Amino acid sequence: MSLTHAVTVQALLQFALPLGTTLVSGSESARISWSVTIRAQPPALPDVSSGDMVLLAMGMLRAYNSRITLAEVIESLAGAGVEVMAVRDEIPDEARSCAASRDVCLLALPPDCNLPSVERAVNALIVNQAAELNQRAQEIQRQLTRRAAENHDLASLLQIVARATASPVVLHDESGALLARVSPNLQRRPGERDESENVLLKTFQSWLHREAPVSEGNIVASPLGFTTVLLVEKRVAGWLSLLTRGGTLEEFPRLVLGHGADVCSIELARNRAIAVAVEQTRGDWVQMWLSGVQADDDMMASRARQAGFDTDSPCMVSVYRIPGGASNESLEILSGLIRDDMQRRQMEGAVGLYVDMIVALFSMRNGARPSRIRDTIGDQQALLAARIKSGHVDVGISRPGSGLAAMREAWREARDALGIAN
Repeated sequence: MSLTHAVTVQALLQFALPLGTTLVSGSESARISWSVTIRAQPPALPDVSSGDMVLLAMGMLRAYNSRITLAEVIESLAGAGVEVMAVRDEIPDEARSCAASRDVCLLALPPDCNLPSVERAVNALIVNQAAELNQRAQEIQRQLTRRAAENHDLASLLQIVARATASPVVLHDESGALLARVSPNLQRRPGERDESENVLLKTFQSWLHREAPVSEGNIVASPLGFTTVLLVEKRVAGWLSLLTRGGTLEEFPRLVLGHGADVCSIELARNRAIAVAVEQTRGDWVQMWLSGVQADDDMMASRARQAGFDTDSPCMVSVYRIPGGASNESLEILSGLIRDDMQRRQMEGAVGLYVDMIVALFSMRNGARPSRIRDTIGDQQALLAARIKSGHVDVGISRPGSGLAAMREAWREARDALGIAN
């Protein structure tokens, strides 16, 4: 096969070789023009030439020579001009050293892969790269859909995208906060970043407020590489990015990023639905508690515990009200912003509606200081004000209190503070 039809090892890792294949020695830029599998019948070592990639399993070779080693095979094939080999065996240090000394690109295949199938996939890619590219992208899409159907988390979905594109993948929420960062070979938590990456992420967050894509399926260049929007019910739920270097995005990574965005949007929608259901339960008990009587305290404490709120721990109450009033639908949307903000800040609490007010309870069980809660309430007031036409939201804040009776007094204190503010 002519070298004009050659493909790089990087392309093989992305489009043809099974997931889990790793580069042990050599460069991803090495090129091949055909692949050949060592067979179980003579001749064990077939005729090979420069540009061929040899696929082998040592069990087959040892059927003819029980003492032969992988290092000896590498030495023999390198002498015949072979520059790329893929092995379905554990690779000892001696073989790694031999491959490095002979400038052989050495790949480790998954132990359960079928060599003839790998050979067909590689040669098909060489012959018809465009068709194989689309077929491979469809396979990745099926893997993503299957993982999502099996209720795997977002990190598992991102791992598929990262491995398929051989690039790190980053997920941000709608506010620009980092949710996950996954590399092709391992998952990294948000805190595991070097200083240069921290600067890059800050630049990206600033870019989101100016130039972020908002149209579904639109992939644009960003400070991280390439970014696309994630939409849930026509609302921005986040952004998915490939960390790349260079000014262009090839067709295959573009397809995979698009498929990944589709599935991650569905997963975010599911997570949001679960969170809303949980928070709705919390909001229901808050509304019932505010409307109840003293005899209902035991029942309310039980409902609160079921919703994850400890009424015996100290808490503070804030009340938000829109001057001139607002519809129930608008209040539901605005209360959802408060819930999302509390979740982002990892603050325990509950949010509910009462008449024309949004009521938020901030638990101090895990050591949250009053000063931090007051700062949060101020930020939430500004957040709500930015979403309404008048640009103004009244807020009342209570002192800390423990127990339902004290919480009810705190609620009245916060409500009365609204009148003082006016």
